[in-house]
Amino acid sequence: MPDEVAAVLKEAQRQAAAYGDPAPLSGDGVTGAGDDEDGEPGTAPKDLSQVDCNIVRHCAGLDHSDTDNAERLLAHFGEDLLVRAQSKARRAAFAVWTGTHWDIETGEPRALAIAQNVGGRIALEVDFIEPTEAERHAIESGLKACKIAEEERTPAQKRLAKLAEAAQANVARRVSRRMTHAVSSKNKAK
Repeated sequence: MPDEVAAVLKEAQRQAAAYGDPAPLSGDGVTGAGDDEDGEPGTAPKDLSQVDCNIVRHCAGLDHSDTDNAERLLAHFGEDLLVRAQSKARRAAFAVWTGTHWDIETGEPRALAIAQNVGGRIALEVDFIEPTEAERHAIESGLKACKIAEEERTPAQKRLAKLAEAAQANVARRVSRRMTHAVSSKNKAK
């Protein structure tokens, strides 16, 4: 693995370990406007509780697709959203829970604003992206070999070190792709 990639991965892991679980979020109690505990304003749950790390962990296993983004939306904000289909209506009506009532008048733009907050929640998923079992095995097996100076390694140790570096690079790429997906998921078109 290139030294630059290894340094970025190591720093990301250090920051994730130092960050711990997200702190309770504060906000206006409707959509969490003003919160940025997960890196994005307005992403707090309506009851001002902290982000549910179990939901984030579950969503980390989802794909980068519109279907899985819909699952993320429902997992994080579903209890605040209602879609009402009416016969003879061309479009469904959206309602958003305000804390006291369902707002159908401005439901559609409010639902869109909530949906755009999914990107911030996707960004949290990077803390839960783990190596696959094969990658974990390669990393653990190559750990000792990586500690030996490269010129002193046996051919087997060189191979183990190379496999470990490749496994770490794969994990780093998945983290990078997830962050790219988080940013693109905040766009209106998504």
